[in-house]
Amino acid sequence: MKVILHVDMDSFFSAIEVRENLELKGLPVIVGGRIQPEEEKLTKESDRKIRGVVSTCSYEAREYGIHSAMALSQAYNLCPDATLLPVNMPLYKKVSTELMSILRQYVDKLEQVSID
Repeated sequence: MKVILHVDMDSFFSAIEVRENLELKGLPVIVGGRIQPEEEKLTKESDRKIRGVVSTCSYEAREYGIHSAMALSQAYNLCPDATLLPVNMPLYKKVSTELMSILRQYVDKLEQVSID
């Protein structure tokens, strides 16, 4: 019997961040860009202090209407109390490798399409 299984780990980056810092559990967490430090000078008055896009967010952040690919400035406006974290790709790759290793124990063939 042939079994095909599709695994897509939703909110992967934010879930890893919560796993690494349990104080974030139950809070709106956004993984993406960065908040520009106050000491950095803005080139124009219209420049925003928040740069980048939402890579992923926790379910708690989604309750505010935040979603992947949204401008971080827009996400921050929707939920100014959210925890904004930079992408930590080395950590996510490490966890992905560990998870894929577990999956490989149960299958003859595994086709990984993305990190999650």
